[in-house]
Amino acid sequence: MENLHSLTGFTPFISNVIHEMQKERGASAGFISSNGGAQFRKNVSNQRGETDLEIQKFRSAYSNFPLEDYSEDFSSLLKEVMDDLANLSTERSKVDNFASNVPAMAKYYTGTINKLLSVIMETGKITTDPETLNKLLLMFLYLKQRKMRDLNARRERRHSRPGHLQRKHSLISMFYLENNKDL
Repeated sequence: MENLHSLTGFTPFISNVIHEMQKERGASAGFISSNGGAQFRKNVSNQRGETDLEIQKFRSAYSNFPLEDYSEDFSSLLKEVMDDLANLSTERSKVDNFASNVPAMAKYYTGTINKLLSVIMETGKITTDPETLNKLLLMFLYLKQRKMRDLNARRERRHSRPGHLQRKHSLISMFYLENNKDL
């Protein structure tokens, strides 16, 4: 139970990094697509500050996290995430110097985000308590939904389609928030 307690205290840090990296991925795509337009340069710079802040909090939580109490698979996954985050400055430099196109840039961010989501899903292997599993599943679905909403928004902007997916994502968000008021 202590493992579960330390893990549930750790997952909000993961969630925050996921969210900020999603936003940075979008800002970086805008920057690359605009060939470094002034507004996009400002947006990506501001977003990087937000992302760095959440990564700093995550790293601090990670440094106090009892990895030895968890499975080898779980520990390895977290170490992979830390390695990916260590490469962030290299990826940013590629964006700044237009040495990366949007798909290549997005591949890095999406891969790191997916690993972070996998860490959250791994927490489900630690408990058999239905209420805790339900909350973890809802958190995972909420984060996945947010990721899909961002991807769909980009597609809609590209294809000038009305927001037909917005209702579906709003319902998922409402369901998550209604069922997790105590988180």
